[in-house]
Amino acid sequence: MGHAMRTCLVMDPSGELQGMATESLGRLGMACDVTRHPEAFAVRKAYDVVLMDMRPYVNFSDAFRRVLRDVGQAHVIGFIAPRDAVDRVLALEMGADAIIVPPFGPEEIGVRVRALLRRAAQARAADAVVLRACLDVGARTVALANVRGLPALRLSANEALVLQQLASRPGQVMSRAELLGRSGLARLGHPVQTVELLVSRLRHKFRSKWQVGASSASSSAPATGLSGDPIRTVRGQGYAWCASVLQLAVCAADAVGADTVEEDATA
Repeated sequence: MGHAMRTCLVMDPSGELQGMATESLGRLGMACDVTRHPEAFAVRKAYDVVLMDMRPYVNFSDAFRRVLRDVGQAHVIGFIAPRDAVDRVLALEMGADAIIVPPFGPEEIGVRVRALLRRAAQARAADAVVLRACLDVGARTVALANVRGLPALRLSANEALVLQQLASRPGQVMSRAELLGRSGLARLGHPVQTVELLVSRLRHKFRSKWQVGASSASSSAPATGLSGDPIRTVRGQGYAWCASVLQLAVCAADAVGADTVEEDATA
């Protein structure tokens, strides 16, 4: 099934923009609708891009605000006179995705539109894959459930216990002392500094094995990695698990308890 043709709405009250816009966007395979009367134009369909020439307006803000309301999620590029620095800032603050100032030609319009669409596609691709994994406390491993090509992480017993507590309460900030107690490591005589060491080691394993760009040597296709650090530091308070980075389910949680954990010489 072919992709639907991308569409652009050109709001051109002066009539100067239409020719260049339709020429440059036609080269990108886009279909263009043009209106010379933005204030009266009724937007009846979704557009990928909107080009609005703001130069003819003495005060463009009211018209631009209406355009932003009507075009929904479309990417909006405004054309503003080069001397109107305040208007450029205002348009960006109101929601314009990009501003173009004269002199410009079809090539610049095409490049700007193509860059906006490319960034939007990259953002959608990044959002499309929410990494999910399973922590097996007994086996001391973390394995991805929905992405191929990245290896399972092998943990020490103590790393698994701390990670279990963080992942079981996503978004909840826990202090070092709380993590030490909930994990059972306090009963084994570990100081609170042990938590810092374990968190540092967990971060290193996630970063070195699963970070964006990481892939298995046996995988022929590039793998999708983490978008950031799944363990968030809250200054002065402790640590929290970021489920928006990695959704981590705890499996076989009863297989290992703090009372039966072999002490790790390196925590």
